[in-house]
Amino acid sequence: MRTGLRVHAIAFVVGIAAMLIINVLTGAPYWVAWVVPGWAIGLLSHWLSVRRPLARYDQQERAR
Repeated sequence: MRTGLRVHAIAFVVGIAAMLIINVLTGAPYWVAWVVPGWAIGLLSHWLSVRRPLARYDQQERAR
């Protein structure tokens, strides 16, 4: 799960950088401003899905 999150984060950085360069070179309208928040929400939800199960697992282990 953590490896998938790392891949997603790397793809986010590389993808946004590439789209930003393309958008700056092509000029207005600056559509990349709409892509970043959408993809960031996806990355955040991925991060939350990876972190929350681990927190529950740790609590269960401590209870034993």
